[in-house]
Amino acid sequence: MNATATMTPEILGHDIRIHVTVHNISDKTSLEIEKRQLFQSQSSLGSLIELTCEGKPVPFVGSMAKVRSATEADVVRLPPGASTTGDAEIGTLFAFPRGKHSYQISYHAFVSAVGEDDKLLEVKSEPAHFTFESRPAQ
Repeated sequence: MNATATMTPEILGHDIRIHVTVHNISDKTSLEIEKRQLFQSQSSLGSLIELTCEGKPVPFVGSMAKVRSATEADVVRLPPGASTTGDAEIGTLFAFPRGKHSYQISYHAFVSAVGEDDKLLEVKSEPAHFTFESRPAQ
């Protein structure tokens, strides 16, 4: 595996911001990751994030969009040893149940190994845990 990912949730009142860092741990191979996989578009979040509440999936309610093929301008290149970070607020993008609950969240995406026939490598974060009290219905 040439890449790792870490995810950190941050509770901001009644919202949640997630921070994801993708690390190229190779000592010789550059990697490329599409910017949309670093949360530059909220329409891709549903396919990148797995969120559970006390073991049950929390539905993604944000918009999903078809994505065109990536161009060179749509990717971030990570030289050996480099990292890149993306952030997103997810409080309105998932159907959080009412009340205070425990959650587990993880990130998964794909990176391309440059010069290795652009071989796709899956990168996953370890699950992060947090407690969150959703906003009461108005």
